[in-house]
Amino acid sequence: MKKILPARLTKRFIVLGLFLIMIPLFVIMYLGVMSSKGIMDNQTENQAIQVTKNLSNQTTNLFEYKKKLLENISVTDRLTNHASEWTRSAITDLAVNDAFFQQIYLVSQDGRILHQAPTNQEGMDILPPKLQPILDELKWRRSSFSSTIVTKNDRVPGIFIAVPIQSEEHGEVHSGFIAQVSPDFLQKNSKQNIVGQDGRSFLLDQDGSVLIDTNDNKSMGLRLTSPAVEEGYSGRTGIRYESVLQEDVLIAYSPVDHLPFLSVTTIPVDHVNAATKNLTFSLIMGLVVLTIAVTILLYFSVRWVIKPINALTEEANQYVQGGKWKFNLLQEKDEVKTLSKALNYMATSLKEKERYLQLILGSFPFGVITMDPLGNVTSVNDKAKQLLNRKHKRLKGKSISALPVPLKEHFETCKNASSDFEGIEDEYIYRNLYGRKLVLRRFSSPLLDEKGQVIGVVTTFWDITKVRQLEQHIQRSEQLAAIGQMTAGLAHEVKNPLGTIQMASDLIESEFKELEEGYSFKGKGPETIKEALNDIQDETDRMNELVKSFLQFSRETKKEESIFDLTELVNEILHLLSHQMKQKKIEINTIFPEEQAFVKGDRNQITQALLNVFLNSMDAVDQQGKIQVAIEKVDQQYVLEVMDDGVGISQSKMKRIFNPFYSTKQEGTGLGLSITHDIINNHGGYMEVESETGVGTTMLIYLKPINKGSNEEGE
Repeated sequence: MKKILPARLTKRFIVLGLFLIMIPLFVIMYLGVMSSKGIMDNQTENQAIQVTKNLSNQTTNLFEYKKKLLENISVTDRLTNHASEWTRSAITDLAVNDAFFQQIYLVSQDGRILHQAPTNQEGMDILPPKLQPILDELKWRRSSFSSTIVTKNDRVPGIFIAVPIQSEEHGEVHSGFIAQVSPDFLQKNSKQNIVGQDGRSFLLDQDGSVLIDTNDNKSMGLRLTSPAVEEGYSGRTGIRYESVLQEDVLIAYSPVDHLPFLSVTTIPVDHVNAATKNLTFSLIMGLVVLTIAVTILLYFSVRWVIKPINALTEEANQYVQGGKWKFNLLQEKDEVKTLSKALNYMATSLKEKERYLQLILGSFPFGVITMDPLGNVTSVNDKAKQLLNRKHKRLKGKSISALPVPLKEHFETCKNASSDFEGIEDEYIYRNLYGRKLVLRRFSSPLLDEKGQVIGVVTTFWDITKVRQLEQHIQRSEQLAAIGQMTAGLAHEVKNPLGTIQMASDLIESEFKELEEGYSFKGKGPETIKEALNDIQDETDRMNELVKSFLQFSRETKKEESIFDLTELVNEILHLLSHQMKQKKIEINTIFPEEQAFVKGDRNQITQALLNVFLNSMDAVDQQGKIQVAIEKVDQQYVLEVMDDGVGISQSKMKRIFNPFYSTKQEGTGLGLSITHDIINNHGGYMEVESETGVGTTMLIYLKPINKGSNEEGE
C-alpha cells in the first residue's frame, strides 16, 4: 500500500489541491468578476471620448484646409473690383474635382451671382434668399467663417463656408465665395470614427440638428435634445448615459474648434455591457467547471498520481542511460526527488550540447544570422559581426533594422515564403568600418522546424571581394595580352616608316635651306613649304612618342626595388607640379601622418604612377579649384587619397577608366591610368575610384607598408 500511495506524495497533493489551487482561484475569480465591469466600462468610455475628439479634430482640419483653398483663390482678386476669368476657372476646377464642395457661388456685394460652379443654373442671377444672411455676415465680419442654414423647405441644414474678396486685407468686401459643403462627403469621411459595429457618430449644429450621421441618412435634420448637447455647446467634453433616438446609449460629446458644430459619438448600452456580461458568465462557468474538475481530480488522482511520475522518471532514466554517468532511481526516498535529479542532468546535458553547437557556429567561416518572423535577431555568429563591423555590439534580440538595409530586404522576401521556397541569393556592395568597399555574397532562406513550418529566416553571407578582384585581374590580363601583341606589331610596322619620314623631312629641310640661300626665294610659296615641313616633323615626333608609349605599355619593365618614404615622394611630386598649380590657381591641401610611411618598390615607377594621378586631377579642376592629398594607415595598409572638386566621371565611364586607350579627355591617349594601374598592381597594391558628376573624383591608392629596420636587417 505504501508503494502505491506514499504518504509524502499524498499529503503534498492534497495540500497543493486544496490550499494552493482552489483557494487562490476562488479569490482571483471573485476579484475578477468584481473589478472587470469598472475596468471595461472605463476603457469603453475612454475609447468613445477619443473617437469623439478625433472626429472633432478631423472636421476642424478638413474645414480649415478647404477654407484655405478658397482664401488662396481670393488673394488673386484682392486688388481688383471684379472677378477675373482665372478666378472663375479656379473655383470651377475646385468644385468639379473636389467632392467636398457641392456648390460654390461667386457673389458680388449686392447679392448678384457672378459665377456658379460646377454648373450655372439658368435664370439664377440673384443669391437665394436663404443665403442672404451669410452674405450680410460676410460683409460686416470681413473674414472667412463657416455657417449652417436650415429653412422650412430643407429637411437637412445646409453647411456653408464664406470667404471674402477684398481690395485690401480686412478692407471692404466687394465680392466673395459662398461654398456649400457636400453632406455625403462628410458622412463618408466620418465613417471611420465609430466604436464597434453598432456605434455611430454625429455632427450637430448649434440648434442640435443632425448634420451628419455615419449610420443613417434618415436621421439627418432631426433635432437631438439632450443635456449632453447643451454641455457640449458650452465648451465641455464628456460622456453621459442617455436615450438618443429612442435608444439607450453611452454618448460622448466634444465641441469642434473654430466651427459651429458639435461632434457626438454613441455606443448602445448593451454593447458597452456586453464584454462585462460575457466575462462574468465565462468566469462563473469556468469556476463551476473548475470546481467540479478539481473535486473529481482530488478524489481519483490520489491513486493515479504515482503512475505518471513513474513514467516520467522511467523516461528520464532512459535518457540518462545514454550519458556518462548513471543513478539508481530506487535509492531516492520519493519519485519527485528522483525526477528532479534526472531533469537536472538533462538540463546540464542540453546546455553542453547548446554550447557545442555555438562553438560550431562560431567556427563557421561564413556569417550566419537568424531572425524570427517578427524581424528580431535570434542568433548571430562572430564572423557575421566581423563582416558587418558589429564585433563589439550586441545584436541578438534586436530588430532587423539594426542591420544593413540589403539584409533587411532579404528578410522581408523570405519571411512570408512557404516551406518549398528555395531561398534567394545575390551580391551587394558593402563599405566596412575602414571605408573599404567589400563585395558580399548573401543567401537567405526560410528557417524550418521539425514539422516543416516556417519559424524565421536564416541568412548566410561571405566576402568574395578577392574573388571579384581576381576575375577582373584575369579579364584585364587577357585584354592586356591581346593589346600587347597588337602594340608590338604596330610599333614594328610604324617605327620604320616613321624613321624614313623623319630622315626624308630632315633632308628636304636641309636642301630647301641651301636653295633658299642660293636663290633668295620670295613670296608665300617658300613659307608654305616651311610650314608644311614643320608640320611633318611635329607630327612625326608625336607619332614617335606615341609608339614609345605603346612599347612601354606592352613591355614589362624590370623593377629596381628600394625602401622609400611615401610621404617624402608625394611632397617631391607636389613641389615639381607647384608651378603648374600656381598658374591654374589650384589650392592644394595635404594631410600626412606624423611618422614616416615606408613602402618598398621601384621609386621611379611609383613616381610615374603618382604623376599620372596628380596630372589627371589638375586637368579635371577649373581655375581656383581644390585638390586634397592625404596619407593614412588603414587596416594594415597605406592609403593615398587624392580628392579633387573637378567635373567628375559618370557611372557609365567608371568601369572603363583603367582600360588601355580609353580616355575621358579628347587629347588623351588613354594609357596614363592604365599604366598607373599596372604599376600599383605590380607592387602588390590596388586602386579604387569614387566619383560623381559635377562634384569631383577621389582616387584611392593602397600600398603595403614595410618596417624599414627589420627589412634592412633581413636584406
